[in-house]
Amino acid sequence: RLFSYPDTQRHRLGANYLMLPVNAPKCAHHNNHHEGPLNWMHRDEEINYFPSRFDPARNAEKSPASASIINGARTKCVIPKENNFAQAGARWRSFDPARRDRFIGRVADMLLDPRLNAEVRRIWVGYWTQADATLGNKLAAKLQGAGAL
Repeated sequence: RLFSYPDTQRHRLGANYLMLPVNAPKCAHHNNHHEGPLNWMHRDEEINYFPSRFDPARNAEKSPASASIINGARTKCVIPKENNFAQAGARWRSFDPARRDRFIGRVADMLLDPRLNAEVRRIWVGYWTQADATLGNKLAAKLQGAGAL
């Protein structure tokens, strides 16, 4: 979203899309965008060209290039012992019982969407079971009770 939102706003609203309060940066900034569509601010005190001796805006200083030499080989390899579900399971186990029930209800409601088929539901129940067996079993029971598995 960080990539597409500014691009969409720029396309829809024009070069001055940052003047809208909802799009405006929270801190002071300097750009040379003004005039044109969507400009409702009177800005005759600004210099509209760069570089200018009348405007203190400057380019950022260049970062020094590192002189160290890096050697080695870059490889792609399978991580021998992946554990993609431990963190989700630990989070589930940290919930109090009422929160666990609400979580089961919300996930079950999501999986009961009529656009999903039984195969997709089984895959998701498998993921939740890998995170925590109790979570997977409760979710499967809820879906079976609704006739979705």
